[in-house]
Amino acid sequence: MPRTSAISPEKFTNFGELLRFLRRKADLTQRELSIAVGYSESQISRLEQNERAPEEATLAARFVPALYIEDESQWVARLLELGVATHLHAPNAEVPQPIAEAKPTPHNLPIQLTSFIGREK
Repeated sequence: MPRTSAISPEKFTNFGELLRFLRRKADLTQRELSIAVGYSESQISRLEQNERAPEEATLAARFVPALYIEDESQWVARLLELGVATHLHAPNAEVPQPIAEAKPTPHNLPIQLTSFIGREK
């Protein structure tokens, strides 16, 4: 059974702090939360340190029930709000980065005098 608290959701300004608070409020360890949501312990740690960006659907489907906050709409709304903001502002490997022009690698091999292509003769 979750404990009640006098702390309001608006007190939290980043996702990691809020997730850590809600995890402790639910009396869960990082390991227990990781098992409940299907993440590794290190992923939960990265989430709590704002090093990883969560997805809104995952938060709603897995984290809300695991943290026992389904009936606490203010906490759910704040968790989703901060999660989305973190996801939008986090550096993401899926975002295409401009490709830098390739520079030749220095080496001590002689310049190629002939091509292997077209040696049918």
